[in-house]
Amino acid sequence: MATALSADAQVGAIVTHHPVAASVFRHRRVDFCCNGRQTLATACAALALDPEELLAEVLEAEARQEPGAAPRDWTQAPLGELCAHIIGTHHAYLRVELPRLTLYIQKIAGVHGDEHPELAQIGQTFAALYAELEGHMAKEEQILFPMITSMETAAELNLSLPASHCGSVRNPIGQMEHEHDAAGGALRRMSELSDGYTVPEGGCATYRETYERLHHFEGDLFQHIHLENNILHPRAIELEASL
Repeated sequence: MATALSADAQVGAIVTHHPVAASVFRHRRVDFCCNGRQTLATACAALALDPEELLAEVLEAEARQEPGAAPRDWTQAPLGELCAHIIGTHHAYLRVELPRLTLYIQKIAGVHGDEHPELAQIGQTFAALYAELEGHMAKEEQILFPMITSMETAAELNLSLPASHCGSVRNPIGQMEHEHDAAGGALRRMSELSDGYTVPEGGCATYRETYERLHHFEGDLFQHIHLENNILHPRAIELEASL
């Protein structure tokens, strides 16, 4: 059942059941991934926004959506398929784009860094995020995701909870969400430093492409974290409790 569109609904749940809300919230800087459990009213109060206006924008976006354009409902899909989707879509994207973006940032910093010292700070923030995400993806693929899929298999076969050196699935999930918070902080810092990825006067074509890529990178990571924090992790915790 779709989550009611109301100011009292959690922003992560709104995006889960009304995916077009992601673009609306992102445009308004509403954090629906790392802080997805906050209500829309709380998020709007912090940003001096009117929640009813945002809800109206979500409804307008849904009305413009073409029939059949809605993405898959991951609240109902097998958890193993969701894990595979995250790896094949979001992890695969990061493994290509992280090194590529590093080169782009270095290039524009080398050309424009004297006039725009914020580029060095963006580069430092991105480099730290790159290193964090590499380790983060490895832990998910080697520890958390196999743990979740083994629990799902046990449930399908009516078996007891599989033993794990991590203990409860809540333990690796807690660590992953802590790392998500750090990633969200890095995204916010880069957005602030770049004035929302606004190309300054005199910025070259490479400058523009770099900022466009960083903006897309931000959106992909928001969706990536949303799928994990607001769908995969709660469902995995619920599954563990049922075994």
